[in-house]
Amino acid sequence: MTGYVGKILRVDLTNQRVKAESLPQHLKEKYVGGSSLAAKIIYDEMPSDVDPFSPEALLIFATGPLTGTAVPSSGRLSVCARSPLGIWGESHAGGLFGQQLKKAGFDLIVISGRAEKPVYLSIMDGHVEFKDARNLWGKDVYETYSLIKRELKDNAVQIGAIGPAGEKRVYYASIIFGVGKAGRSGMGAVMGSKNLKAVAVKGTGKIPVADEDALLKFAREVQTQLAKSPAAQGLRKYGTGGGMESYYHMGNIPIRNHRDGVWAEDKVEKISGVKIAQTILDKITPCCNCVIGCKRTIHIRDGKYACLKADSPEFETLCMLGSNLLNDDLSLIAKLNDLCNRLGMDTISVGAVLAFAIEAYEKGIITKEDTGGMELTWGPSEYLVKLVELIAERKGIGSLLAQGVREAARLLNRGSEEFAVHVKGLEVAAHNPRAFFGHALSYATMNRGGCHLAWPHNPDRGRLAPEIGITVQSDRFQSKGKAITVKKMQDMMELYDALMICKYASSAGLTLTQITVFFELVTGRRVAVEDMMKVGERSFNLKRVLNCRWGVSSKDDVLPRRLLEPQDGGTMRNVPDMELMLREYYEARGWTPDGMPSEEKLRELGI
Repeated sequence: MTGYVGKILRVDLTNQRVKAESLPQHLKEKYVGGSSLAAKIIYDEMPSDVDPFSPEALLIFATGPLTGTAVPSSGRLSVCARSPLGIWGESHAGGLFGQQLKKAGFDLIVISGRAEKPVYLSIMDGHVEFKDARNLWGKDVYETYSLIKRELKDNAVQIGAIGPAGEKRVYYASIIFGVGKAGRSGMGAVMGSKNLKAVAVKGTGKIPVADEDALLKFAREVQTQLAKSPAAQGLRKYGTGGGMESYYHMGNIPIRNHRDGVWAEDKVEKISGVKIAQTILDKITPCCNCVIGCKRTIHIRDGKYACLKADSPEFETLCMLGSNLLNDDLSLIAKLNDLCNRLGMDTISVGAVLAFAIEAYEKGIITKEDTGGMELTWGPSEYLVKLVELIAERKGIGSLLAQGVREAARLLNRGSEEFAVHVKGLEVAAHNPRAFFGHALSYATMNRGGCHLAWPHNPDRGRLAPEIGITVQSDRFQSKGKAITVKKMQDMMELYDALMICKYASSAGLTLTQITVFFELVTGRRVAVEDMMKVGERSFNLKRVLNCRWGVSSKDDVLPRRLLEPQDGGTMRNVPDMELMLREYYEARGWTPDGMPSEEKLRELGI
């Protein structure tokens, strides 16, 4: 099959050895690529009792068959491992790293072991070197980029790096790939546990495709279609935060640690994507082969953070470091976002952890003695920056918060579990499950925890998928019958993560039929929509099997009590019927009442 370069790079950090292996044909056909293929490798090769921070734990960088080709919005990379939370972990990044990895000769990097001293990997057109990174240890991500580019004498090299948070194994440490961020699931902590500071890659090879002329022609047609869509135009103009005000009116943003449903409307407007475009937008910085261009940079020209030039906060960041903290200071949000990127931390989890700390302080569970004299309050605060720095350094109160809200609540006790907003340890994203009941079910069942990226709210907003039977806009407050739609959306987004297509392409109108055409033009393999969806279903179930190995069952498919409390505002005090939805969901999935994939389902999927 074309589309692949056909090689897996095996990296043994303990012995500083590398080996290139052929990517087996049956794995391409059955698991395709991305997080699906990474899950299969971990399933086959990593014993279930291996700790996430053990040298024996695997860390995988995976591309897909469409990565680096002319297919719109296909330049993505998946990073997978067992999460520090003890469950399945994956995170995805845009930018150019994935494209360059394939051009350098590899579809995947499978990393094992632990280096005796800090190192980084240099991968240049198939040539791999271990480089001394002791001078980089302790440096932030952007300092690391600069020093590596200087050492390699190449400003065009693509780099994925961790910051101090990854070195200190903060549970939600990220890996930063320039404009792309592998933010969630603590992949940066796993990388740091291996004494691996960065991976630098550059290639000049050609990615083979089955029919290049037809691919270019079809890609141009689809690019034109996507670029004209209202979703793409809105994302390009305002970024992912462009829908902030409308989401607020629907009750779909977190306010005061997910406690409130109402905030002052003018405060929401002050931290929106529209306000960014009007005040601090610098330029658009699209990912590889993207006509949507939601990525952007900002430039603050006055005030306390004047001269700050940085990546713009996304919707999730605007919410989690904004409304979730009652923080309406856009410049402060931008500063915190830049600080998280430099230190290498997921802004969703950071926002959740800060809100948890403030509420714990408000309730007297955390005191000034614990915070080193800082008074933690809702709203814009000079202490937010200091808290973020303490977390990355694991100093003082930061050492507790670096473990995430689940572990912090367990250690603090005294009722703090009531406002620790997580699922399976992963801090819940910004979308309110009381606003879209599909999110409630998806949060409860997603393999990496409280993740929003199955986009189960799309059918509730009229973004349909008729090829898989989602033909009518659904009632966002309806529990009965929601399960089958959520399952289909989860499977479809699993397919996107196997092919490595950006999910915003779906919002802009990319269809599954178009995806099958692209797949054939790239790989030479003709498939039906049903075949593609089976890849997604297989991937979702395989990750669930891994989670079951690690102790997950129906007992863990629950939402925190905070997210099931009625709210005023756009949710109109509606709450989902989780018992009903989960019962229907397990049936739709072919799982047992305990939440385990049945033997019959596993045989059907060939797992």
